[in-house]
Amino acid sequence: MLFLRETKGGNPIKYLCLKNFLRGADIDIEVKAKVIYESDTDDIINQYIIFCKVFNEQTKLHGMTQKAVTETIRICKDRNVLREYLAQREKKVVTIMMSLFNEEQIMKSFIRSESSRFTDCKQGK
Repeated sequence: MLFLRETKGGNPIKYLCLKNFLRGADIDIEVKAKVIYESDTDDIINQYIIFCKVFNEQTKLHGMTQKAVTETIRICKDRNVLREYLAQREKKVVTIMMSLFNEEQIMKSFIRSESSRFTDCKQGK
């Protein structure tokens, strides 16, 4: 799993999240992760990092909306970031990104409802 998050210095960090995959199993595992930063190279990983940064900027402006996705794609194509891939698969990328939004919203809603239920249970309701 690749997760990019900007640090205060502006460099994205790659996180390997095993907790979701191990499902609480009592397993000893050693993980080595490489930190990946944006660079001046034109390789696919660097383009993906740039895509993620543009996407984060757009979600700050437009929220988790289709406008954020379409603006990210437009900006990246204009900047020649993943241009060929996005041009050939734009509808598919929009669909995938929107389904990720939907999954995130469902998860947030579930957490809110469970938290509320837990609070009600503690208060004897």
